[in-house]
Amino acid sequence: MLIWLIIAYSLFRRPRLSSFGIICLLFSFLGMLLIGYMIPFAGSIIRYRSIYLPFLLAPFLHTLRYQRITQNLNNWLKKHIVESPKH
Repeated sequence: MLIWLIIAYSLFRRPRLSSFGIICLLFSFLGMLLIGYMIPFAGSIIRYRSIYLPFLLAPFLHTLRYQRITQNLNNWLKKHIVESPKH
């Protein structure tokens, strides 16, 4: 579910995909289409689909790297986790 939420949020922001992003999308869609035609059982389709999901997620995470929400998250992590405040 988290993967589809990230993709939907990124599409809402109207991303500009690089050539690497387009290649990842083509690879993942063609792979999912191919396993849909080759694999007869639904359980196996779900298992083999997991191979292509990271290729589907990578271009959208790349487009979100400069969004305000990710910059705020980076600042929070840097302040609270990396610098580890003294108590």
